Amino acid sequence: MKKTGRKLTIVTMLLVILLISIVSFGGFYVKKQNRMENILPDYLLGIDLNGGRQIQLKVDDTINEVVYDKDGNVIESPTEEDKTTEGNTVEKVAVNPEDSLTWDNFEKAKRIMEQRLKTAGITDYTVRLAGNGDIFLLLPEYEGTDNVLSAIYTTGKFEILDDETNEVLLDDTSITGASVGYAASSTGATNIVLNINFNKEGKQKLEEISKVYVSSQNEEGETVNKEVRLEIDGETLLTTYFGETITTGQLQLTIGSSSSSSITMEQALLQGSNLSVLLDSGKLPLTYKISEQKYIESDITAENASILLYIVIGIAVLLLVYFVVRFKMRGFYLWLASIGYVALLLLVLRFTNVDITILGILGILLSSVLCIVFCSMLAGEMKKTEKLTQGEFKAMEKNIAISFVMALIPIIILAIVSCFANYLPLISLGMILFWGILILAIYYILIIRNIVINTIE
Repeated sequence: MKKTGRKLTIVTMLLVILLISIVSFGGFYVKKQNRMENILPDYLLGIDLNGGRQIQLKVDDTINEVVYDKDGNVIESPTEEDKTTEGNTVEKVAVNPEDSLTWDNFEKAKRIMEQRLKTAGITDYTVRLAGNGDIFLLLPEYEGTDNVLSAIYTTGKFEILDDETNEVLLDDTSITGASVGYAASSTGATNIVLNINFNKEGKQKLEEISKVYVSSQNEEGETVNKEVRLEIDGETLLTTYFGETITTGQLQLTIGSSSSSSITMEQALLQGSNLSVLLDSGKLPLTYKISEQKYIESDITAENASILLYIVIGIAVLLLVYFVVRFKMRGFYLWLASIGYVALLLLVLRFTNVDITILGILGILLSSVLCIVFCSMLAGEMKKTEKLTQGEFKAMEKNIAISFVMALIPIIILAIVSCFANYLPLISLGMILFWGILILAIYYILIIRNIVINTIE
């Protein structure tokens, strides 16, 4: 009965390993819209593996013609006739005035773009400033690259204006931060909201604005809405009035709702995220335009990836032969356990959003070697004494663990130092080693130990 229980435990552990391996290497597919779709998160690949996009942002040198009527008012969308009408004047206005083209403004623009990239959650990027003020970006290429790029170089000038007089009531100089989130509406729907926080002066102005710009009734009993217009870079975000006085210094704007059919929640969240990135980082001191874009290919070609895969499979087969020849059936179990460990590590990397670079792949290989070495050490010691008592196994296990941990110290130090580096490939290496060591400890306790202890006669 006891022998049957040991076999059942081993079979259970092997089934768990098999399930983890199938899901990790093959994916987890569900039916969506009449097709099977893998619902596992994609790996986050660095530019050196996935390629990227190089963008040149040029300081906008556009000269616009502004036409004024005889009273000095700006004529919107002027025609050629307006320009030649007697009494009207035409003035040429640069998008970026000459006195704004300073090195301080160039560097400030670079810092703001870097801040926007960090706020947007982009970790693998390069921002380089040229002597003429042009800025070169290198961004990872994925489905959201265009949205990120639009948020990076947009000027981000935010204003709250009187909708009738165009008087600026509040602007971005009073903003201390912005964030996007969820909020429940009075009807039970879920809203995507943009929260804009103002400083002390802005808080007072916002309170005054929210008292004045309201819906009211005139003497004839007609509803009159005194409205404000919210603009970003001259584009109207929305026109509204206030239903209550705002005393918190936080303006909450609804971007989208689960009850709305005009925009999906995903689109609303993306729009709100882009706006929060703009407002949270501050306005660019200059206006930029895209001068050039080109795709940078990965350092690893498909042919190189195939060769690497064949090499890994070949090494796995050689390890299988080694473990089986030297340690018999116990060796086969430990080989399978090592495969399961790699599969589990790859699953964790998917769900923890660790950027995988070429150095990161080295971290995966190194973590795999650690697991194989530990299993080999364990099987080698157990081979010396086939009939072990529980006490003898625990003593042997303790000695192996101490020796292994002592050998791990340099790798642990490397992992910790790399995690705090300011270079993505090193961060990738450090994070993967961290997860690799942590998962190995847990995996041994839950899986490997239960296999080997039940192979003792």
